[in-house]
Amino acid sequence: MIDPVPAELNRNNLRDIFARLAGVEAFVFFGTLLGCVRDGDIIPHDDDIDIYVNARDRKKLLAALESSGFELELHPRAKWYKFWRKPLVVQATRMQDGIKTYADFYFYDDSPADYLIERWNFAGLWRDPATTIHVPKELIFPLQDAEMQGIPIRVPARPEEVCAFLYGPSWGTPVRKGEGYTMEISGNRPQFKLKAAS
Repeated sequence: MIDPVPAELNRNNLRDIFARLAGVEAFVFFGTLLGCVRDGDIIPHDDDIDIYVNARDRKKLLAALESSGFELELHPRAKWYKFWRKPLVVQATRMQDGIKTYADFYFYDDSPADYLIERWNFAGLWRDPATTIHVPKELIFPLQDAEMQGIPIRVPARPEEVCAFLYGPSWGTPVRKGEGYTMEISGNRPQFKLKAAS
């Protein structure tokens, strides 16, 4: 886990990024969606923002980010895969007030009829089909315009159900990132598991 980033700086990234995403199918996901739905804001002590992007818009996203002052790190890195493959996730970073901030972009494939396929996710085991997440399209589309702390963003059609899909029935109860729980992928679905109290 990266050190937490002040919510205000994560909000700045969210504002600047969504202002550049015209023509890109993208929406907040993972912890950023969870914070939006549960608290109407970035989760306190979060270390980044998370955005899902249609893989067909990869080039548009990269061009928008490169022109906006973010440094980009593509994953998997070239040493892990053939150079002609396309990245599955982009981590964009920039300095704000002397603090390194992060925005993670996860590319999904929407070619199956009824679900999105995302290969990087919690596991980062992109070569293993068993660890891909299959997100039901009925939870995602049509995307909705929304606001988080006055910042225009896009969210899935059924955001509460997406949070339950990702984090289980207790998604409304805050748990600090990296503490008290583990995430696994089983049956192409995230499994949020609370750790036993010690």
